[in-house]
Amino acid sequence: MVTKMQNSLLCVAVGLILTFSFYSCQSKQKPKALALKEKGVEFHLSRQWDSAEYYYLQAIPLAQEEKDMELLARLYNNMGLVAKERNNVEQIISNLESALSIYKSIGLDELYGATAFSLGVTYKELQEHDLAVKYLTECIEILEAYPVNKNLGSAYSTLGNLFSSLDEFDKALYYHNTTIAWRKKNDPDRLGRSYNNIGKLYLKMGEDSLSSAYLNKAMEAKYRLNDYETIGNTFMNLSKISIKDSKYQLALSQLDSALAYFKENNDSIELLYTANLKAKVYLIIDDHPNFRYWIDFAKKKMPSNPGYDPIIENLSLEKEYYLIQRDYKSAIEVADSISILSDLKLFTERNERLAQLQAIHRVNLLKSTILKQENKLLQTANNRNIAIGVAILIIVGAIFIYREKRRSDQRRKESEAARLRIETLLREMHHRIKNNLSAFSGIMGLEMRRVSDEDSRELLRDNQNRLKAISKIHQKLYLSTEEALAKVDLNSYLIELCEEVMFNFNYRPEDIDLQFDMDQVDLDTDRAILLGQLLNEALTNAFKYAFKDHPHPALCLSLRQKDDQLRISLKDNGPGILESTKKNIGSGIGSTLFKELSKQLKADYTMQKEDGVEHIWILNVTTKKAA
Repeated sequence: MVTKMQNSLLCVAVGLILTFSFYSCQSKQKPKALALKEKGVEFHLSRQWDSAEYYYLQAIPLAQEEKDMELLARLYNNMGLVAKERNNVEQIISNLESALSIYKSIGLDELYGATAFSLGVTYKELQEHDLAVKYLTECIEILEAYPVNKNLGSAYSTLGNLFSSLDEFDKALYYHNTTIAWRKKNDPDRLGRSYNNIGKLYLKMGEDSLSSAYLNKAMEAKYRLNDYETIGNTFMNLSKISIKDSKYQLALSQLDSALAYFKENNDSIELLYTANLKAKVYLIIDDHPNFRYWIDFAKKKMPSNPGYDPIIENLSLEKEYYLIQRDYKSAIEVADSISILSDLKLFTERNERLAQLQAIHRVNLLKSTILKQENKLLQTANNRNIAIGVAILIIVGAIFIYREKRRSDQRRKESEAARLRIETLLREMHHRIKNNLSAFSGIMGLEMRRVSDEDSRELLRDNQNRLKAISKIHQKLYLSTEEALAKVDLNSYLIELCEEVMFNFNYRPEDIDLQFDMDQVDLDTDRAILLGQLLNEALTNAFKYAFKDHPHPALCLSLRQKDDQLRISLKDNGPGILESTKKNIGSGIGSTLFKELSKQLKADYTMQKEDGVEHIWILNVTTKKAA
């Protein structure tokens, strides 16, 4: 009897132990949302953005179901960082603001401050200075309660650089000095960078002695702390002071040190700026062989996409050299290239700014939707009674549908008004650009009448035709329909361009056999401008050289699209390229423009030189043929 009882008690005990072990194992298992988030972080750290985004998106609804608000905020924050790597402005702001709102609602101040810093930096890069100051100031106000958080020092430094760029020097000095005091105590490894920033600020203010003192302190700190990553920038800033003080040999030595660090860190852009500055010093001291070496060095080391500024700086130095040598023809050719690049830079910057403003506008329209989602999450977290919850959801749903309909109508009206404003601004921008280009063209026409030298008249006429080619695109855009505002009807534009160049060279339609073999194709504005400039150069060459003393001139322009490939060709029936002139091909401004503009167009360019000249461009497009 006792044995049976003991056996029964033993079975019960074993059962309790197994049950406890089962539930204990269950409680130690990671939540699914957290496991997915950690998987996403692994891909994030290895810079595999698609995979990281996939796991974050999978984790978000699970975090909502598990009511883990902190995890949800971290997921939105990480999504914002992925969007930043992809330069997707709309997604950066949308995700970071979602994270910010959740951190605020659950009282995680330190994480709120870190996210506010990320938003401030984003708005600074977008040149939305008021919003950048707002979020960076919020970051500082919150993180001053957590003085060892490194985002606090970065926020001070970022505000200092922002106010420096706005020439608000008193504010810039305050934040840079605050950064130095903070980093001395909490982040001494980055102290050299702060000294460099304040030295650069004093250089901008014209306080050379103070600038030199802080830059030397920066150099000392960087060497002492083994912070070699940015030491090249400090040498660059010191060389600018040496140049102002006419200490050119010292400046060259400092620039050599900067070059060594930029080469070691594979910083091709800073390497380019340093080579240009070194060429400038040699030009000042009349060492022309070394000047030519460093100008050519900069061109050889130029990366695939350096931006317009270093190229324009390089060409400006070359123009100054030609003027000193009294080689005015070469100086004019280089000045012409500078003018074209400056116009392209202005046009690109305007388009990028417009795209940023449109992205910010879309984010503002989405804020109400984000707020609705957050309210829904918080409401779900507070519902404990299923019956009451269902009733509340029904009531809230009815109210929400009614209010959302009203809000939707209002948003639709606001969105339509914003779209009309943007459309009007675009039309006005294209109209003004067209008028300005026409004005420049008119000025060149007046100059042609005053100039007696035939070479100068020809150069002015060529530049006038280039301006007209760009102007015609803007004319077509501001006269276009709403749907075609960002596209150019390539067929009509190229035909009109051919006819205009023909008239500019005093040919009538009956004097020349013009043949067109054209598909109907729409192309984006940027590439249409580049293609127009290339075709203008080819047409100008044909009328200037191919048809000279030709009894029956003929031109054939072909525009064909097959799938995603566009082929443009222009063929004349001139004598082709003569043997006596082949050695000069590639040395003029026209050849330079063909190479550079084809490179920017991302087109494969070939030229057939026998039995007339044929120019052929082949480029990839995603735009479908127009119906």
